[in-house]
Amino acid sequence: MKQNFIYVKKVNAKIDKIASLNPFSCPLNLWKEKRAEIVPGLSYNRVKAMSPIISKSAQKLTTYLTNEYTNNCETIDAKEISLKYTADIVAGIGWGIESGSFHSTTDNNKKTSFIEMSKKMVYQTLLGFRFFFISGIFPFIKYIYEERFFPEETNRYFSQLAEASIKLRNTAVNKNESQDFFQYLLDLKHKKQLTNDEFVGHQLTFHYDSFETAAISICHCLLLLARYPYTQKKLRNEIQKYTDPKTGLLKFDDLMIMPYLEQCIAETLRVYAPLPFSSKICTESCEFENNDGVLVRLKPGDVCFISLQSFQNDEKYFPQPDVFMPERFDKENGGTKRYKDMGVFLPFGDGPRICIGMNFVLAEIKTAVVEIIKHFELTVNERTRQDNYRETDGFMTGLEGGVHLNIKPLKL
Repeated sequence: MKQNFIYVKKVNAKIDKIASLNPFSCPLNLWKEKRAEIVPGLSYNRVKAMSPIISKSAQKLTTYLTNEYTNNCETIDAKEISLKYTADIVAGIGWGIESGSFHSTTDNNKKTSFIEMSKKMVYQTLLGFRFFFISGIFPFIKYIYEERFFPEETNRYFSQLAEASIKLRNTAVNKNESQDFFQYLLDLKHKKQLTNDEFVGHQLTFHYDSFETAAISICHCLLLLARYPYTQKKLRNEIQKYTDPKTGLLKFDDLMIMPYLEQCIAETLRVYAPLPFSSKICTESCEFENNDGVLVRLKPGDVCFISLQSFQNDEKYFPQPDVFMPERFDKENGGTKRYKDMGVFLPFGDGPRICIGMNFVLAEIKTAVVEIIKHFELTVNERTRQDNYRETDGFMTGLEGGVHLNIKPLKL
């Protein structure tokens, strides 16, 4: 049945050329080529090679939290903190530069152009998603109005940043030793003679997933761990078990297989799927029977919206869906595979167009969660809702009113 559908995100190449070259939104005939170019750069082994840069950003995060919050105040905006961390990683690995996102709050340059432009790009992209959603239901809208996927301002900024970063990397003494994604794209550019637009299109594919999506998941995982002190303590104990007592470090391979950490991340992605639904277009005639026994017939060209949030919060598959229970993904219960095979757990999508950066995003999330839980005790601030009511004005999943957490440094 999966083969009967393809994703639908049609971008007008005339008004948004860079977005039209993005594997996430380009048409089927171009998608296979563009996806094949980028996938090897985000393999497990390449992510492992980039893990020291991820760890360095996590350490910056710990230092920032210690200096800016535990000495001055105790409450953090978990989403904003997560975005600082992911921006630092994206800048270093995707663009080969320093983001400046961890400048002191007393520094006049704290709002760097990189993180601000990243936020503008995400906001515009969310508007684009909304437009694709509406125009998928009412196609005639595209004849009246077209929405950009990326704004012109950020396209110019990141295109210029790419040119500057390439010059900087080409003059670097140790450029051939670089293991980051930026170097992978540079090598690909020379090998396949990619245009500048194609190069930036690939960079922004990596940028979007690694910046906003990862930050949302980190924010929600910290929220849920703060709500459930026993779970937080259990995870902290696992972190201590896997940490080398002599060096105080955690190996990348251990990080990626820690069972309870894996369960906590999976349960977070279940409760708060970053994207609430997936859109696809039918390629072959299909017939479904709904709960009332009524047959639904689809024909090629029909647009379908699959509610990930509905599946992942259905008590038929997940008893007490509003409760944070990482143990439901325990290996003895079948792990995530059980639910993926049932087609009811799809945080990164499924099939040929499953998220390209899944390995990298998971490494980002896990590194941040481990670093924070290792060094701080989290509790929920009274400004944060006690339920899971989602924002109604956003496209990506978020808790209404934001996530505000109290942090207390631990004595290690």
